[in-house]
Amino acid sequence: MLRALGRLAEALDAYQRALALQPAYAEAQYNLGNTLYALGRREDALLAYDRAVKLKPDDANAQLNCANTLKDLGQLQQALQGYEPACNSRRSPSLRKPTAPMCCSASASLRPPWPPSSRC
Repeated sequence: MLRALGRLAEALDAYQRALALQPAYAEAQYNLGNTLYALGRREDALLAYDRAVKLKPDDANAQLNCANTLKDLGQLQQALQGYEPACNSRRSPSLRKPTAPMCCSASASLRPPWPPSSRC
C-alpha cells in the first residue's frame, strides 16, 4: 500500500522490518524487490527477487521480475535463463494474466532470430 502511494522509503522500511521478523516471508521479499526496483536500486532488487524465488520457486511473478532485472542490468544470458521458468509456468495461477505475454515477448527479444523458438 505504501509503495502504491509513492511512499517508497516507508515501504522499504516496512518490508525490511517484516523480513527481520520473518526472513522466509516470500511475498515480503518479492515486494521488497519491487520497492528497491522502483527506487532504482537494481542490484539490491535482484537479490530480493532471487531470495523470493528461492523461498517460493513456483512464483512466476518473482521469476519474471528477477529476469527483467537481469535484463536491465545487461546480464542477457542469465535473463534468458530466468525467463524460461516464468514462460513455462505461464498457466500458473500465480502468474498475473498481463504478465504472461510480457514474459514471452521479453524472452523472445533476447533470442537470436534463427532458429525460431516455439517456447512462447
